[in-house]
Amino acid sequence: MYLNKSAAMKWTSGTAKNLFHYSIVISLSFVFVYPMLFLLSQSLMQPTDLTDATVDWIPRKLLFNNYIDAFNNLQYWKSLKNITIISVGSALVQVIGCAAAGYGLARFRFPGDKIVMVLVVFTFLVPPQTIIVPLFLQMSSFGWINTYLPFIVPGML
Repeated sequence: MYLNKSAAMKWTSGTAKNLFHYSIVISLSFVFVYPMLFLLSQSLMQPTDLTDATVDWIPRKLLFNNYIDAFNNLQYWKSLKNITIISVGSALVQVIGCAAAGYGLARFRFPGDKIVMVLVVFTFLVPPQTIIVPLFLQMSSFGWINTYLPFIVPGML
């Protein structure tokens, strides 16, 4: 059984198109995977392997103790507790506050509602770097330095 000419052309153009798409996807995935593989390889090396120019990817001896040392020296459990309190607390406060404010602005009509909406949108245009020093001075005047409050309370406003 012979294929007609148009079916053969569709098959070749479809195959070439798929080949092109797959080559792009594989190339992009390599860009993302390469740094992770490199860091994994470096993390399993001895300090002498890191400074030795002849050792590039595969260490002479695998050291899993590097992970244990990092776990202990970086105070993993304390850091995990801190980041959990900050992220969960601020996320909850932001969701509740933004839902209430968004509902109020969308549902109710009041004098000046358009101005309030413009001011809310305008806050997105102000880069955080411009207000970081005044925020620090304000938080220090409240006595909130080295506490969780500067991360959670502003979400309530």
